[in-house]
Amino acid sequence: MARPAASTVARLAPLAAACNAIGGELADAAGFVSIRALLSRFQADLIRRPLLVEAMVAHLEDEAPEGKANGRWAVLVDSDRYSVTDQAILDESHEHPLPARFRFTIAHELAHSLAFRPREFGIAPLFSTNNKVSHEEFVEAVERETDRMAPLLLLPDKTLRTLLEAQRVQWTAPALQTVCRRFGISRYALIN
Repeated sequence: MARPAASTVARLAPLAAACNAIGGELADAAGFVSIRALLSRFQADLIRRPLLVEAMVAHLEDEAPEGKANGRWAVLVDSDRYSVTDQAILDESHEHPLPARFRFTIAHELAHSLAFRPREFGIAPLFSTNNKVSHEEFVEAVERETDRMAPLLLLPDKTLRTLLEAQRVQWTAPALQTVCRRFGISRYALIN
């Protein structure tokens, strides 16, 4: 797989920084970032429907609350793949995280939304007519790199640093599995 051009990665760096900052802001005392908190911060609803894809993010312009021109955002997830209930989302904690794949999928889709509303999150617009990278190339790079940004929403640097400082002995596979379970992330997300 080809790596994205350095200029594209540099353009995506603000997205990664924003994801890390948001994750750090939302982490509770245990360092856990709930899906409920992420959806609230991104002002997004979770909609479960039968889909042909695992999930997608959508801007619902016709659903804009009165006086709000931006509309609402929604993460649509395939209800056949994920049977997560509203109550499970409300009850989620580091003691009872939702399934790791579901958490990652939601974080991934929310990270995508940053590219479409950068000013809302304090980052410069990512699309420019002066760039040598085509819109299509940039969208492809965003898709590839979003998998690297989503874990920052779920396990921000602040939490990871605290975990590393607390571990006074060598990390073992069981200890890493405990971190994955406690934070509702996969081994892949922890490595990233």
